[in-house]
Amino acid sequence: MTDSNKSVDKKALNERLDVSFAMQAAGLGVWEIDPKTKQVLWDDQCRKLFGAKATNQFPYERTLAYIHPEDVSRVNQAIQQAMNPEFEGNYDVTYRIDMGDGNQRWIRSMGRSYFDETGAITRFAGVAQDVSQQIRDRQEAEENAKQYQLLLADLEEQVKQRTQELTRANQELQRSRNWLINIFEQAPVAIALLEGPEYRIRLANESLYAIWQLSPDQPSVLDRPVFEAFPGIAGIGLEELLDQVRRTGLPVGGKEQPAVFIRNGVAETAYINFVYAPIHDEHGRVDIVVIAIDVSEQVLARLTLEESEKQYRFLTTELEATNKELAVNNEEYAAINDKLEESNGLLVRSNENLQQFAYVASHDLQEPLRKIQQFSDLLKKRYPDTTGEELVYLDRMQSAASRMSTLIRDLLSFSRISTQRESSVPIALATVVQGVLVDLELVIEETDALIEVDNLPTIEGDRSQMGQLFQNLVGNALKFRQTNTRPHVRITSRWLSSDHLPLGVKPTRRAIAYHRIDVIDNGIGFDEKYLDRIFQVFQRLHGRGSFSGTGIGLAICEKVVANHGGAITASSQPGQGATFTVYLPV
Repeated sequence: MTDSNKSVDKKALNERLDVSFAMQAAGLGVWEIDPKTKQVLWDDQCRKLFGAKATNQFPYERTLAYIHPEDVSRVNQAIQQAMNPEFEGNYDVTYRIDMGDGNQRWIRSMGRSYFDETGAITRFAGVAQDVSQQIRDRQEAEENAKQYQLLLADLEEQVKQRTQELTRANQELQRSRNWLINIFEQAPVAIALLEGPEYRIRLANESLYAIWQLSPDQPSVLDRPVFEAFPGIAGIGLEELLDQVRRTGLPVGGKEQPAVFIRNGVAETAYINFVYAPIHDEHGRVDIVVIAIDVSEQVLARLTLEESEKQYRFLTTELEATNKELAVNNEEYAAINDKLEESNGLLVRSNENLQQFAYVASHDLQEPLRKIQQFSDLLKKRYPDTTGEELVYLDRMQSAASRMSTLIRDLLSFSRISTQRESSVPIALATVVQGVLVDLELVIEETDALIEVDNLPTIEGDRSQMGQLFQNLVGNALKFRQTNTRPHVRITSRWLSSDHLPLGVKPTRRAIAYHRIDVIDNGIGFDEKYLDRIFQVFQRLHGRGSFSGTGIGLAICEKVVANHGGAITASSQPGQGATFTVYLPV
């Protein structure tokens, strides 16, 4: 071997040792599994992590003895996937190991497999790191998050361990160097090598590029002074720390150090945990390895929590003052409540009196109408030969009396809905609609109507009023049918959040969501310019000669829906049917 080759090999050895030193400073142990022999090879740092006291090479099955029994199958599965080219060879798993003294240690193993052009695995190697403290910190943060509903800052372990020299043969040197470089580039922590007194960036792995949010192939960063490449980290004391490492030869670290990076053209402040470790070459020159972890998310979460706690303390003080004011006004509120209860009692009695009056008035008005109809029938029977105007007058009298009787019944129903309501109970609307269809069975058969009913929800409400609602809506759909067209009525239902209520729909009770129920027909329809009129009492869009009715049915529907905290609207075009839409709170 020539002197030149010896110099190159020595430099390569030093570079390899430098990288190994940086990895051990980060607490990373190195391992490799021979895909053919299933032999495990790991370094001293990895052996220490597992608490092993024997050799650094042994069968894979023996490694499993260190792993917690509950985690063995998961580790096996992760290794099998990593050795399968379909999963791209990536390996990353966290598991527990039993230390033999009743304690456990959390280990995170990361690595990858390498395959030849045929897809056969040639190498499987990676690193292992003690993440016990991170696991405990995360578990503590999760527990605190349950109490405060916020994330707490994550405590990152600062790893400061000295390196050990590794000696290998010349052939092993090149292989190990490439192996260590691959691990360096894929390490889960950010690593960079700063060279010389200007701290030029000689090496940087992908994790560091991720913190800087730069493309790994960007050439302008390498070989540039770090404070020139990233002016946002200048002037905050980092340069003095680097000088201290060069001067003393001792590593230093920092936690939650703020730094400004230009990300997507915008200046952003990040918080970094870092370690600066010195590396000495054969000429006595000191370079520095930077190991960094971006903890911005944890720091911002903690700052947010602290601000929330401050706001909580402020609100607590305000609440105490408010409670004192409320205590002063309790007597006044009690007096107001007494008056309100008295007013409610008067209102209940007023409604009862109104209901009694409506019932008596209905009975007193119906009696003369029944007499008129009975006398008309009696006249027709007594004078069966009557023809001409006399018979026409009798028919008109009976028709008018019948309309008046129907009107009185509808007014009584409207009055009852307006003044009383049974206590709310769970109502299956499908059962209610089925009962309505039974009542309308004769009309459905006469018109050969097709009725389709989707799955309908169960709501809290008044069963009788819900029956009147669907009786009027389905009855109208059958009444206002088109000539020579088979009536088709569909009743559909779907869930709708309050944010998606149409403009103009104002339910009488606010809710997070509503049941939307559509009653759709293919009848004669109506012009939507009359939409504001159809739900008013005595409003009719068609003459009595065309369609019977009192003009109260839709007013009853509107009142029933309002009583249940909902809203009703309609859409239609003349000759194209109509859709009546009901919104009921969930």
